[in-house]
Amino acid sequence: MTTEAPLTFNQQWLIREYASHPQRTAYNLAIAYRFDGQHDTATLQRALQYLSDRHQALRTRLKQNQGQWAQSIDPPGTPFQVICHDTPLMNDATAAGHRDRLAGQPFLLDGGPLFRVEICRVNTERLYLIMTAHHAMIDGWSSQRLMQDLTRHYAALCGLEAHPDNTPPGIGDIALRQQARLAAVSEPLQAYRQAVSQARCPRIPSAGGGKQRGGPLARLVITGYDGRTDSNGITPFVQGLCALTFALQQFNLLDGPVRIGFPEAGRHDPDLEDSAAFLANTLLGSFDLAGQRTWPEALQAIQTHVMQALSFRDIPAFWLQDLGWKGLDDRTDDLHVMVVPEQDFDWSLVLPGLQITSLGQAPSTQARVDLALTITSAPSGVLSSVWNTTASESPPMSLNVWPALSALA
Repeated sequence: MTTEAPLTFNQQWLIREYASHPQRTAYNLAIAYRFDGQHDTATLQRALQYLSDRHQALRTRLKQNQGQWAQSIDPPGTPFQVICHDTPLMNDATAAGHRDRLAGQPFLLDGGPLFRVEICRVNTERLYLIMTAHHAMIDGWSSQRLMQDLTRHYAALCGLEAHPDNTPPGIGDIALRQQARLAAVSEPLQAYRQAVSQARCPRIPSAGGGKQRGGPLARLVITGYDGRTDSNGITPFVQGLCALTFALQQFNLLDGPVRIGFPEAGRHDPDLEDSAAFLANTLLGSFDLAGQRTWPEALQAIQTHVMQALSFRDIPAFWLQDLGWKGLDDRTDDLHVMVVPEQDFDWSLVLPGLQITSLGQAPSTQARVDLALTITSAPSGVLSSVWNTTASESPPMSLNVWPALSALA
């Protein structure tokens, strides 16, 4: 029997954006895999059915009734739709192109399925698995868990291990929990607003211009960290955030603290560790290095700012949209800046008798941020920065962050 549940916090703001732009594909997530070896399509489809039975998100739709939105959750056992077809000429390049085309097809949020799965058979020794989902149902952490569970279900069907025996809270259960905690979540909202309002989105000459957001204006990659926390408890994430804050304040047209966002998994409740849902939340912080004369002082200041932002981790970011971060339709000169530490996501599939290669995710062409900092590891031990600009006009921030860090040392 189909049951109903309220929307999760993240689904609420996605529905707002959908109402204005139903053809938008910014929140479509797609990934492709190549299977080499004697594949068994029937077993793969059965494993996908088990996956759907285990996770509500794969059998949930969003529906509107007289202006009110809710989740409509089909029961376990509801057939999970998988499209299978023969594609004898498909190779990695055409498979990636097909993945990208699927990612570019809008989902119908009002009643439509929010997962698409295709199995493209090349021959008896090769196939491609392409999965597309709407962000309303999953996030990066969920994708990892889905791949892990798909691996276990397939192995169980091959008689190599047991199926997962626990049932994690579903996306409907999560929405009900959020509604029950609404008052507690709302209580610190005013303090959060006050903390964020102390900073402003940075403005860089020629970088904003009120242009429509069509992808990251630039992406800064810092390599050379070994991924370890230093003796003072300062993580590579804090070090990278410190570098970015310093660089932004050097070029910002506005005085004072800068507003920077960073993702938080939303899984601090251990009970949600195995759940599939869009739980991640963007935290907005006020970051300022004014008066910090040494690198250790700067790191401690940023660490303090991060901990302050984390104290508001349960408050949805869209509750603060009037303070900035208005989304893809913002036409101001404000730069939306995000720090994304490279996650140790493991989206690999390891299925018996098969060699599986990930072709990666479809690239986003409608990113909600203008400038993204990605922190990654490299064995060289050298800190470097690289700008990859997708806008026609490069911002005057083509700088190496290393001199900025050296100035603080």
